[in-house]
Amino acid sequence: MSKSLVIKRPRFDSLAVEFLKQASRLNDDAIMLFLVEELNKIGITVLDQTIFIKNLMIPRGVLGKIQPTEEQLSDVEYGYKIAKEMGQLDIGQSVVIKDRMIMAIEAIEGTDKCIKRGCKLGKKDSIIVKVAKPAQDKRFDIPAFGLNTLKTMKKYKAKLIAVEANETILVDQKKTIEFADKNNIVVMAV
Repeated sequence: MSKSLVIKRPRFDSLAVEFLKQASRLNDDAIMLFLVEELNKIGITVLDQTIFIKNLMIPRGVLGKIQPTEEQLSDVEYGYKIAKEMGQLDIGQSVVIKDRMIMAIEAIEGTDKCIKRGCKLGKKDSIIVKVAKPAQDKRFDIPAFGLNTLKTMKKYKAKLIAVEANETILVDQKKTIEFADKNNIVVMAV
């Protein structure tokens, strides 16, 4: 489900309408924490989802055959710092960067649309950095990416994605890394 659902104003039930009226913010955490509280009230406990998917969490290092350049590593370091600050504000978890300049920050649109927007500004060889929020609630909204994200990167000529090690899910790891290697895209976890 897209985070932008709230903007589209679908028909909500009375509980959702009441929540929307009372909410001071409609960011990801506020909405998810409300849902978790409501489930708690009826006896359902929401668990840390990562305890069931440890094998999908990415370890530190370069995951494919393509190695980053020193310039790319410099951009990753800067982008990581910026992405963590954004996460602190619960704005988004990804940035697109090129030559130590932020081309785009993720908002409600999600990572792939952020990549599209940022790469249009940065042109070819942009870098994507995706992190967990500093206070990430592991019951919901774990950072993730996979083949679709890399296909978007290829389409818009991005050359590297760096994610936070042990905090990010890589969907269909084998196919995703094969695609990255075939298309000269660096996939790494920092």
